[in-house]
Amino acid sequence: MADDEVPKWSPEEEKLLRHEAFTAAVLRTRAQAKGEKRDSVLFRILESRLAGTLVTVLIGGLLVQWLLASYQEKAKQNAIDLAEYRQYISKQQEIVQGTYDLVGQVAFGGQLLLSLTQPKFQLINVPPRGRETLSKQRAGLIAKHNELVQEWQRRRYKTGALLSYYHYGRKDIAPAWLEVQNRLDELLECSNKVYTGYLESPKRAMPEAELCRDERQKLTTDLGKLGESLERARLYVWQQRELPSTKPAATED
Repeated sequence: MADDEVPKWSPEEEKLLRHEAFTAAVLRTRAQAKGEKRDSVLFRILESRLAGTLVTVLIGGLLVQWLLASYQEKAKQNAIDLAEYRQYISKQQEIVQGTYDLVGQVAFGGQLLLSLTQPKFQLINVPPRGRETLSKQRAGLIAKHNELVQEWQRRRYKTGALLSYYHYGRKDIAPAWLEVQNRLDELLECSNKVYTGYLESPKRAMPEAELCRDERQKLTTDLGKLGESLERARLYVWQQRELPSTKPAATED
């Protein structure tokens, strides 16, 4: 029959049919490959929520380790800084205390010579049996005076250098110490002059309170200035921080 016969296609129609068949084959191949990929274990793992959790845990763990290491390093550095600061403050206090001790010893050394000019230390004012004992006392006081003067000559410049070193940035301390140093020299010079004058004329002894009074007053004044400089330099870190409540309030013009 004519209806059962295979239809005859024109060249254009056959070309379209082959193109459609090719397209269908490509789509089937892609679908099959996609299905195989989704069926693989790796693909299922990557698409699962477990993968996201693992990635989150991994990144979070690395971040925690980094933060912990940073904190530990910072804490270690803070501990080192605190130890160095405590050592610095301790040495600073030691130097200041040694400075005042030295000043007191030198002033006392000058006072010894002034005391020897007073009637209680004059041999003529004691009975003959007590003169030998008094002579030994006088010799001991003179020896002590000489010892303190030698100590002063040995430590005067070292003390100034240490004061400056352990008060870094405080330019007012070195000049303040120099003034104290000059006043001590003047006090020693005055005491020697008074004692020499007493030896030449024992009856001219003046009351002890009047001896080298100006030099002692100047020493007291300059020693107070040094103390003020050291007090300003002594402020601890927490005292140097400006608290929010101490800041002046802004004013409107």
